[in-house]
This record gives sequence, C-alpha cells and structure tokens, in this order.
Amino acid sequence: MSFLGDVILISNLVCSSVLFFTGVIVFYKYTKTNFTIMIYLGLATIFASLANLLQIDTLLGNPSPEFSNISVQISVFLFAGSFALLILFFDYFSGERQVFWLVFAVAGTAACFYLILASFITGASSIVYFIVDFDGFVLYSWSDTVTLVILPMMVAFAYSSYKILRRSEENAINDSQLRQIRLMKIGFFLLAVVSAVFGMIGSSLLLTFNNPTAFALIIFVVQRIFLVAGLLYIVYGYISVQQVAFLQPQRIETLLVIDQSGIPLYRYDFVDSEKASNTGLASGAITAIGALMQEAFGVTTNVRSIRFMDKELDLQFIENTAFILITSTSTKFTSDSLKRFALSFNDAYPKELDNPGMHIDDFAKSEPLVLTAFGLE
Repeated sequence: MSFLGDVILISNLVCSSVLFFTGVIVFYKYTKTNFTIMIYLGLATIFASLANLLQIDTLLGNPSPEFSNISVQISVFLFAGSFALLILFFDYFSGERQVFWLVFAVAGTAACFYLILASFITGASSIVYFIVDFDGFVLYSWSDTVTLVILPMMVAFAYSSYKILRRSEENAINDSQLRQIRLMKIGFFLLAVVSAVFGMIGSSLLLTFNNPTAFALIIFVVQRIFLVAGLLYIVYGYISVQQVAFLQPQRIETLLVIDQSGIPLYRYDFVDSEKASNTGLASGAITAIGALMQEAFGVTTNVRSIRFMDKELDLQFIENTAFILITSTSTKFTSDSLKRFALSFNDAYPKELDNPGMHIDDFAKSEPLVLTAFGLE
C-alpha cells in the first residue's frame, strides 16, 4: 500500500475511534441527566463512526465484492441516519418540536433506504455508489442520486442549527454560555458547510478531471477530518460545562414552589438576581387565575402552561403544592425538567409538605434537586 493509502487508512481509523468514544461519552452523560436530546446526539456520532468504519475494509486487503457491496450500502444509510439524527437533535434543542423537521429527517433516511433496496433488488450497485480504482485498491463514491438525497439534509441541518443557535446566543445569560454556543456554531459550520464543500470539490475532481488521487485525499482525509471536528465541537459545546439546561433558545428565569394559600416555600433564580422575575409575578398570576388554581390543586388538570404578561409559567401540581417555572417560552424541555424537580422535591420533603406550619427555611437546601432536574450537574 502506498503512503497515501496508509494516510487514508489511519485517518479513517482515528476518525471512527474518536467518534465512537465521543458517542459513548454522550450516552454516559445521558445516564446522569436522562435528557432524551442526548440520545439523538449520541446515536448521531456512533452512526457516523460506524459509517466511516465500514468503508475501511477495502483498504485492508481484498474483501469479497459481496461483502464490500453490503458494507458500502450500510455505510450510506448510516451517514444519512446520522444527519437525520442531528436534525432531530437541533429540533429538540429548539424546544419547538416541529413536525416538519421530523418528516424531513424520516423522509431523507427513508429515501436512502429505498435506493439501497432498489440496488439489492435490481443488482445495480450504481444506484447507490460507483467504484473508484485508486493506487491498487478500491474506493467507493456516492452516486449522484444518493448525493441529491443527503445534500439537502446537510443544507437543512445547517439552516436549522444556525437559526436556533442565533436565537440561543441572543438569550445567553453569561459568558460561559456564550462560549458554549459559539463552539456549537463552529461545529455546525465545519460539519454541514465546510465538509459539504470539500465533498463537492472532491467529486468534481473525480468526475470532471478524472483525478482519483485528489478525490481520495479530499474525501477520505480532509472531508473526514472536518466532519469529525464539527461533531466534536457540537458535542463539546453541549456537554462540556454544567449548563446543559441553558443551551436552549428560551430563557429560564425563576423556579418557585408555592403552597395552596399562595405562600412561597422555595425560590431558585437561574439568572442574576437583578434579571430574575419578581416573586410577585407568579403570585399575581395565581391571584389573577385563582379559580383555575383552586380547581388545579388536588385534582387532575391539563393546564400546564399559562401566558402571563411577557412570560410563560410552566405549572406542576402535587397535592397542595404548586411548582412554577418562569420562562420566556414554555417548551417540552422546560415542562419535563419542572416535572422532574416537582417529583424529587415531593419525595425529599414528605413530612415538611404535610405540615401546615412549614417554613421556607425547611426547604433551603433544595439546590441539588434543581441542579439534577435541570441538567446542571
């Protein structure tokens, strides 16, 4: 094998290993937070790792054509799946959970699946890829059809991630969060823009100038490096600092625990005290919708979010206690986090909550419950 062949082999092995262990780290973080969004990110990195790994077999010797055909087909599907998962990750990250992005991600992956199925049924591998003879061994390049399926997914990922991160940057509450968001912006730019540009350059060099050497170097070394670097920036930006909750485009301000009579039992400010909402905001909201609150305590209600002035109040009720999260936008992330906190708070203070004479000092040590429920540790 030539020197360039060794470079391609080593770079692919390193990239695959780095992506796989990054995915393992993300899943470990998931076990500490139980945030569903991390499943998307972890699977995206592992899918990319496996897709990269499956393309290495042709560099290790002379595998059978049948084995290589299956490996390349699965690799294409995994690459498409990786970008679909990243689209779902950023959709979940936005808190909006738009059906459009779910349909788009599923449609792109399904299109690749049906192309692969058609290739197996007809025996025409050119539907999915074509073979490139390079320096004594064989490389594979996506077909134009597959490129037309995956490229829009990359463009959609670039657009959605940029839009969401820009909103997050506007709502950043401190320098640490700004740094995290900027790392993620670098990551999506490397992954969805730079790697796509190099992919088009490599394909052009092959198809237009019939230069397999430049194609192999750009696609299997340069593009892979940018793709891996982009994923690493996104992952590092999301999980590196204990502020997972606030890498959301909504602003979370204040958490309140209030008893049935409207007396505040506990308060936690996520932002600086001068920026935090006044306790009277929540109390005033409860007064303004007193009838609803009286119905909500002690019974089942579907009311979980209320718009009050320029804020939204996420609500959870357990027996005689109301848990209120003041935020700019109510999302599934905020409601799920509040529910986790309410359940843990109720389990931690069963006797105190049953005592009519309970005092706010009884709950002063509840910060660890907040940090766990909102992904801050």
